[in-house]
Amino acid sequence: MELTFHVGSIASRDFVTALRQEVRLLRRERFQCRIVTSGGGIFHVKVATVSENESRYVRLRLTRVVGSFLTMRALDIRAEDFFNRKGLWDAKVQRSVKNQLHKARDLLLPLKSEIIIRLNEHLAVEDWVDLKGFLRFRLKNLDYFVTQLIWRLADQASLEQEWSRLVTFFRRYRQNRGPGVKQVHCLAEAGGSFVLCDKRGAKLRRGLAEKIPADDLGNEDILIGTLLAMGARKITIHGYTPSGPALTILRTVFCFKECSGCSICRKKEITRPG
Repeated sequence: MELTFHVGSIASRDFVTALRQEVRLLRRERFQCRIVTSGGGIFHVKVATVSENESRYVRLRLTRVVGSFLTMRALDIRAEDFFNRKGLWDAKVQRSVKNQLHKARDLLLPLKSEIIIRLNEHLAVEDWVDLKGFLRFRLKNLDYFVTQLIWRLADQASLEQEWSRLVTFFRRYRQNRGPGVKQVHCLAEAGGSFVLCDKRGAKLRRGLAEKIPADDLGNEDILIGTLLAMGARKITIHGYTPSGPALTILRTVFCFKECSGCSICRKKEITRPG
């Protein structure tokens, strides 16, 4: 008997390694078998059997190996189509997706039994299987999940890359801004606005007084823009905890400090204009 497997180039090395391990075990059981490679990720497993029961037994053994492999590498096999599309994602996004795919493999482990059953049904009547085609057409629900996961990882990597570029732009803008306000203290006010003052508490500028939803950058957007326009170098926040995105920008772009209590914090009114 002979079974033929077509695997994408990304996973072919791991696939043939798994096949060789199983072939060695079959040889210990006195089966004469070998693997023939045709190139392009195509592998032929040839086994000498003397009865239908032996053929069925070998098919079950190989199905188990191929099913386990497909469970662990379905993400990589499906992602190959996306990686081969020129201009779809840049190199950094592709590297990030590949790294995340490796970490996400365990998500498919609960589906291993179903994958092996489907493969067994297919190989019971066929002597070949294209793993990529099998994944897309015989395991449509799994393929949909895998495809959505790949796109989600790519979107996340793209967003992180754009965010990194934005923060880098802000940092360079501040560095090229030239002399500005050396140190700024920021106090939060009721209604979502901010008061910016110098180290003596003299008011520098007031932010937007309108209340902004808590899940939006809102006034923090205006605060960061104001600090950049002022050419601020050192920022001290008083009685206020910035949101995660704003905190990342403040820590990366400025010399940032959070104050838990000082004379400026305790001062109720700032009356003298700067």
